[in-house]
Amino acid sequence: MTNPTGEAGGTPASDAAAADTRTPAPPAEHAQPYSAYPAPYPQPYGHPVSGYGARPAPKVSTVAIWSVVASALGLLPMLFGLTSVIGVALGVIALNRMRFTGESGRGLAIAGIAVGAVTFLASWLIGIAFLTSGPALR
Repeated sequence: MTNPTGEAGGTPASDAAAADTRTPAPPAEHAQPYSAYPAPYPQPYGHPVSGYGARPAPKVSTVAIWSVVASALGLLPMLFGLTSVIGVALGVIALNRMRFTGESGRGLAIAGIAVGAVTFLASWLIGIAFLTSGPALR
């Protein structure tokens, strides 16, 4: 079949389909713009089998905590630094126990020793200054 210009061609329907050279629509999965964040990793199901996974954190030494508390209480004027000495002693005990038990809190024990020493000296210096100041402050 020839068209009005004399060229060989097919049916008018096939000529219309050939003339339509638009690009096809993108698939639906690419129609949405990409997210600014990547997709999260899938979470595992259930609990890990015993023996696997992270170990629990070591327990903090309660003796080290009491060392800091007792050392801080050493500044109370009515105790005359007595609890500071107790705080230093508890700090030394905590450091020795941590080597064998695996407990954490080494920094607390050291802080208890340091704070206890400072508060013991401060309480005695304050007491000496108070006693030597004369009757004006009494």
